Amino acid sequence: TAIVAAYAASFHFEKPSTGQNTVLMGNYTSGFVLVIMIGVLQSIESTKEAAKTMRFLFRVIPAFCLGDGILALAQLPANRNNGVTGDTPLSMDVVGWDVLFLWLVFPIYA
Repeated sequence: TAIVAAYAASFHFEKPSTGQNTVLMGNYTSGFVLVIMIGVLQSIESTKEAAKTMRFLFRVIPAFCLGDGILALAQLPANRNNGVTGDTPLSMDVVGWDVLFLWLVFPIYA
């Protein structure tokens, strides 16, 4: 996916490496910055609903799904110890939605 996007973006710049760097920064932003932003918004009581809505909107981006899934898996043992959840790793509240969205957007990005 990133290779095809970098190739397509390279035509919009004088140097092909600029297109590759643009795609790299886009993936970095969606896979890291957006995930952290959603995590911060979820921790604030007044913005939890907004974070829930934005999370579903951002899931069309594969890098976000990967980052969100890794973060959810990392938080699962702590949530179990605190009695917050008894879910399995593949349940919809942990990584299930991320996996589903990755399968749904696969034909688009393939």
